[in-house]
Parts: sequence; structure tokens; C-alpha cells
Amino acid sequence: MTLIAGKATNITSAKDLGDYRIELVFSDRHSVTVNFGPFLRASFNPGIRRFLLPQEFKSFQIVHGNLVWGDYDLCFPIEDLYVGQVVCSGHEPLASAVAETAGKYTVRPKKEARRG
Repeated sequence: MTLIAGKATNITSAKDLGDYRIELVFSDRHSVTVNFGPFLRASFNPGIRRFLLPQEFKSFQIVHGNLVWGDYDLCFPIEDLYVGQVVCSGHEPLASAVAETAGKYTVRPKKEARRG
């Protein structure tokens, strides 16, 4: 299932399933379970790694249809979450990371600075 261009789709509910997994339900009734564990473990950023603490991870909220932690300390694009994808910028590929339902984890490599 994919998002429909021009149609607003929001997260309507999020349920903690344990082990860094969250079941998300969208306004079009699509649901997906996303495992955030591999993403959190792969990060070297202490601001992200703090969400490995169970009480911090469980502090997520739905704000304006987005899944967020803190004051947008951690937030993912709806398009990625919709397909169960978590993107990690600037890290080695998360080879063992697998979404539990349709989707995947990908890594966007850092763009090399142009020399001119």
C-alpha cells in the first residue's frame, strides 16, 4: 500500500508493542509495525541513543498526525513510517534491520562535499 498523492494521511494511533516496536495506524486505516531498535542501536548520536532507555522510548506522542518524541527530538517522515521504513543518515547500512510488515530500512549516505 502506498500514500496517495495530494491526499493528507496522518497517524491516528500508535501502540507500543515492546522491544522498540510500535504499531501505527493511519487515517486511511493502513497499519504497520515498525521496529525502531536497529535504528536506535546504530546511531552514535547521544540525543538519539537516549531513546534506547525504555522510559524515553515509550514517551512518544502523536502531534498533528506525526509520531514524535519530546519537542520533535526524534521524528520520522510519514512517508517512511507508512511503509515501515526508518532512514538513518550518515551511518553504515543497517543490514540486520528488517521491518516486520511491508517495508524496509535504508540508509541515505552522506553526500560528499563538492570541491570547486
